Amino acid sequence: RIGCATPKVATNAAGAVTEKAAMKAALRSFCPVATSVLHMISYYLPSPVTAQAYRAVSLYTGPSDDAVATSMAACRKDGPLCV
Repeated sequence: RIGCATPKVATNAAGAVTEKAAMKAALRSFCPVATSVLHMISYYLPSPVTAQAYRAVSLYTGPSDDAVATSMAACRKDGPLCV
């Protein structure tokens, strides 16, 4: 044993373990979905500051060389207020 809990495996009407159920149990013990998805999200999504540079184009409808647009793209907290 390598420290993994023995997973519960579903059986069919005759009491035999199906191939699909055995595969699902094996994958659950070696690669939990929640941990894998959380790792994928944290690894592949950019930070909000990095992503703001290319999201500002779709968020702000004014001119792209405006002071508001440049401060929004740079994530400056002291930039001009835009409502």
